[in-house]
Amino acid sequence: IVLQTLDVGGVPRDVTALGDTVLVVSRTGLSVLDGAAFGQRLGTLEIPNAFRVAAASGYRVLDVATGVEQEKDLALVGAGTVLYVVDITQRNAPTVLGQLNLGASIFSIVGIGPRRLAFVGNGYNALYAIDLTDPTQPRGIGKLVGEVSPQHLAIDERAVYVDADNGVMNPVAYRQSAVMRFLDVAN
Repeated sequence: IVLQTLDVGGVPRDVTALGDTVLVVSRTGLSVLDGAAFGQRLGTLEIPNAFRVAAASGYRVLDVATGVEQEKDLALVGAGTVLYVVDITQRNAPTVLGQLNLGASIFSIVGIGPRRLAFVGNGYNALYAIDLTDPTQPRGIGKLVGEVSPQHLAIDERAVYVDADNGVMNPVAYRQSAVMRFLDVAN
């Protein structure tokens, strides 16, 4: 049963949820919706050619004006080769905090709020580790090339799971420093 339809500025390209908040990207950008109210629009942000979205809560961000850390909800939006870090704490006013041009198409994204990290896959042969300690200046801190085909990513407390050409998911270990290494799941 369709409860509600909502124009999100074109064909939805990706969708994710953070609690009762639903995030949708289309060619025009990011739509923030209230899932509990069956898709009532809370806010929008223009990001041309947005293609992928991920969200995580618990990012500790330093407020430079006050010097106090605040907990933020962040959306990570991929548009072409650019990763946008968007503060969605105020659902009605999403704001771009920073961006990083990876120089490669962004096909998959996953964020880890408490660790201040994100991982981005190009869908072909590379997985990028992104430091979000300062979300106004995200920076690449690692790259794994050749052994992965990161079209789909998942995380838990110890590993990022990355799909491979042979149809299996490969766990990649990460630490706070985001040094990545493959784990042999057979041993």
